[in-house]
Amino acid sequence: MFLILNISNYFQDITAALQPTMAVLFGPLAYLVFRSALYNRAKLTFFDLSHLIPAVAIFTLMLSQQTRHYADFVILSSMLLYTLLLTQMVWRKRQYLRTMSATSIKQIGNVREWIYIWLCVFMVYAWLILAGDFLIFFELDGGTALVQSFGLVITVLFKLLIITLFAFYALQKSPVFDWLYTPFNTPAEKALEDEKKKVFQKIIESFEEVVEDPAVYTQEVLSLKAMADKLCIPARTFSNAINYHYDESYAKRMNRLRIRFAQKLLSTQPELSIVVIMYESGFQTKSSFNKEFKAINGMSPSEFRQSAITLN
Repeated sequence: MFLILNISNYFQDITAALQPTMAVLFGPLAYLVFRSALYNRAKLTFFDLSHLIPAVAIFTLMLSQQTRHYADFVILSSMLLYTLLLTQMVWRKRQYLRTMSATSIKQIGNVREWIYIWLCVFMVYAWLILAGDFLIFFELDGGTALVQSFGLVITVLFKLLIITLFAFYALQKSPVFDWLYTPFNTPAEKALEDEKKKVFQKIIESFEEVVEDPAVYTQEVLSLKAMADKLCIPARTFSNAINYHYDESYAKRMNRLRIRFAQKLLSTQPELSIVVIMYESGFQTKSSFNKEFKAINGMSPSEFRQSAITLN
């Protein structure tokens, strides 16, 4: 009978220790998930196991009546640490979507955007839960009974609201959860991607050597196939390299080079008429010249010339 009572007490202690242990895992797991998602780190390292230290410490402290009063300090410290880490991740990644190339966005869709949005949601959630736990801690420390804790009521209602929202969107099969099961590149795919980048970089270097001569894009006006033949590479590979590196088509790139040439003439040779500059830059019609010029510079050729004269 005594042995049965001891075993029963032992399991009660373990059950009591597991509850705060599981709660304190929220911070480390959220941090590891978002770090892996944002940095494409699919595998955990041995060092990542160090994030389990707070949970192990809580579990150990909760097993003994003499050390349980230290558990609250460890829980609050761990929550504060990982809330700050999530906040730092948001701060460091706040420009992430803006710096992504158009090609990258096209390749991955809006997955990264949803990851960043969820990171912000989890950061706000972590701060609110941390504030609620601090309020509960100070209320209990001041002698308030747990059932009368205002912080406990607010925290429970907030968690119920979050769970309800998550369940609603999950049942609706909302795309906000797509990033959780969107596969990232495997090591083999990443190696292939890196090799493709090297090939594209060599192609771009050869292309830029050719277009150092303005006559290539102002007089010859080579088609994509003609330029690819000139570089001795397949037209499709050349087109992919241009799109990947410049985030624009070959035709758009060549027009951009012509517009840059026109800008130089407009700034340095005011005696030339805009029509002459148009032909010198490789354009055949005034409408296409004005359209491309304004699309790239946000102003017409005449407005650009006037602003250049004003600055000089």
